[in-house]
Amino acid sequence: MPIDPKRHAELIETLETTGLHYHALGVAGALKAASSVEGTTPGELAAIAAAKAAWEVADKALADYRASKLSGGPRIRN
Repeated sequence: MPIDPKRHAELIETLETTGLHYHALGVAGALKAASSVEGTTPGELAAIAAAKAAWEVADKALADYRASKLSGGPRIRN
């Protein structure tokens, strides 16, 4: 099955957006931890973890989409 350029672009954009968000929160958290007495709060750590999880989901969605198009069918995981 051919790759749908629109769907492929949407998946790439989602991956880029979630990755940038995760990295921005991570850098902000690291800078705050290094420059303040109180460090990173549990809420900020939770936001970083949620952003990382969203990025991982987007990465898997893109990988699965590409694999399904290359193999001609859905990707099955055990």
